[in-house]
Amino acid sequence: MKNISVINLKVNDLLFRDYLIRQEGIMPAYHMNKLHWITVLLDGTVDKEKVFEYIDMSFMSTASKKKNERK
Repeated sequence: MKNISVINLKVNDLLFRDYLIRQEGIMPAYHMNKLHWITVLLDGTVDKEKVFEYIDMSFMSTASKKKNERK
């Protein structure tokens, strides 16, 4: 069995999430709220630059919430 690395990323825009999960290598997140999270394969299926963009998007989706929790 081949081990494949994945990353779960948050997506706030449901229409964009629906667009993303139609792309090869991106699917509704495993063990997460599938309305707001995606799983991205890190096996080269998804372009590395796109993965970095999605990581930044996910960080921005969660950063404001973390900032508010500290107050």
